[in-house]
Amino acid sequence: MNAKKDIFTEQDKKFMEIAFRQAEKGRGTTSPNPMVGAVIVKDGNIISMGYHKLAGTSHAEINAINSAKTVLEGAKMYVTLEPCTFYGKTPPCVNEIIKNKFSEVIISSLDPNPKINGRGARILKKAGIIVKTGLLKEKAEIQNEIFFTHIRLKRPFICAKIASSIDGKLAAASGDSKWMTGIKSRNAVQKLRFEYGCVLTGIGTVMRDDPFLYPRKDVSEEVSLNKQHEFKKSIITKNIFIEDLSNKNIKTKYEYSRFFRIILDSNLKIGIDANIVKTAKYIKTVIFISQKTQKSSLNSNKIKELSLKGIDIIAVKICGSTPVKKNLSANLNNDNNPICSNHDADIIFKNKQYDCLDLNEVLKCLYDKYEITSVLLETGPVLAASFLQEKLIDKFMIFLAPKIIGGSKFEAFSNLYVENMKDAIKLRFEKIKRIGEDLLMEAYPEN
Repeated sequence: MNAKKDIFTEQDKKFMEIAFRQAEKGRGTTSPNPMVGAVIVKDGNIISMGYHKLAGTSHAEINAINSAKTVLEGAKMYVTLEPCTFYGKTPPCVNEIIKNKFSEVIISSLDPNPKINGRGARILKKAGIIVKTGLLKEKAEIQNEIFFTHIRLKRPFICAKIASSIDGKLAAASGDSKWMTGIKSRNAVQKLRFEYGCVLTGIGTVMRDDPFLYPRKDVSEEVSLNKQHEFKKSIITKNIFIEDLSNKNIKTKYEYSRFFRIILDSNLKIGIDANIVKTAKYIKTVIFISQKTQKSSLNSNKIKELSLKGIDIIAVKICGSTPVKKNLSANLNNDNNPICSNHDADIIFKNKQYDCLDLNEVLKCLYDKYEITSVLLETGPVLAASFLQEKLIDKFMIFLAPKIIGGSKFEAFSNLYVENMKDAIKLRFEKIKRIGEDLLMEAYPEN
């Protein structure tokens, strides 16, 4: 027999939508915790609100309770995620809810964390509080897709960012890709980088474009590497004010900026004078190489030099062979990987001619060692194909420029080969919107 579903009013939905807007204020700063918003209502009126601002600080429910200027007994709380039940870096939220004698708590989604998952709701019910769950649940799961994924799969959430022409090209025939999209799209990417907190790319992209790969406040401004103060000023940060629990008049300001650059460079080809290396003292940078490369005496000095510049060098194993489409007369990019034609008569299939690092081992290291819960994948077709083949891409952010380039080179997914339509990778479009002159499409793989 199915459990009876809770019934919600239009007013309930209105207050929960406000709680979601509160939660959104924490985007990019709560990892590895979820974004959570809370709204407290009494006699049909909002008396206080709160959101989780920063991992290790008070949760949304506590911030909402502390913001209230009236007695809370008999009040309702709307919260986007189930209140916590255990002592971590902060005490359990359920204790404070019970202590303040709330009459009802409406929860959008239960917490997928096995330590909680329904336990918070049960504890509140046992204390005599009316508890309803499931209001706008789908919205809660989308808002916290990073948290839900890393809790369930024990790996980072992977979002692939692609900037292409309308016919799917990443660059013109010469390799020129500056600039595929408009400045509004490029600034939107900087915001995405901050929200994800980690960019991952391959050495081919680094050698071809010599990028900086960090969240910049304004891509139209030149970056000075000579003046540390000026370079630091160009990094996106977020000011967070945390109240002292013993004295609400005292607030501590945190200038939040936690960002990682991850480079997959199996043979350690990165140049010592690359922009990534030059700026490693400002931005945490990790380079993954193969175990074979690490053991080679030819690389020992370079590994030491990169390490002295603040770069973490981590060796992982090479994965098994993966089929890669290769054109007999194909040009090669800087990573010696094929840039393929679409002419079927010219295509042969071979085991790949390059060392491919084990992506699952890379992601496990990022998750376990660095507590990275989300990754923005900014890479070329070879590495993108590898992530797709391993079913490791959770979301696509596709910036589509109103340009037609033509030709058969520099295709976004040139290293994928699907012989039959039934085997195509299917996407579900979630949102499509204009950003300046471009389109931004958010999509999720369905298989």
